[in-house]
Amino acid sequence: MQAHQKLMFEKKNEIVNSKNISKEAKLSVEIENLRPMNISQNILRTIRTVKVKLELNVNSKMTSGRSINNLTFGEKFEFPIQSVEENLLIEASADGGISSGQVIIPLSTITDQSEKDLELELHNENDDRNAIWILKLKLTLITSYYKLHQDNYLKAESRYIQNLASLEKINSGLDSLSGKI
Repeated sequence: MQAHQKLMFEKKNEIVNSKNISKEAKLSVEIENLRPMNISQNILRTIRTVKVKLELNVNSKMTSGRSINNLTFGEKFEFPIQSVEENLLIEASADGGISSGQVIIPLSTITDQSEKDLELELHNENDDRNAIWILKLKLTLITSYYKLHQDNYLKAESRYIQNLASLEKINSGLDSLSGKI
């Protein structure tokens, strides 16, 4: 099946809700690493484990606990979505009496379906002045597989046209060189 025909098949068969979100729509979040900021050394010494919790509507997921000495997670989570009006709450918490840090990401701020590399400041809910954690993650919001494949098809087609133009310039240059020999 050619790419264009495959797109038309996907468009015809994709089931969307009243908000034009695919039945298979999902949010993928990969927690890469976390690092403390503005946390005193005395408090850091008391921390044994740190976890990151993700909440989207009624769905909640949590990383496994990591030692304060190795906050590399590499854990990936997926959430079904029904609307881009939803908010993702990310919260890092540690034992040892430290307040948790959090950030809220409105899904409506994610403008396309490509993977985003983000570095987020997580703030204490009682003190928004200073970040206490810096979280590095990858985020992908797929609202329509038809739209995703259509966008990828159009990008590939554009690259193909650019490559053809480059090849024509090269061939033209080669033709002019061969005429001089």
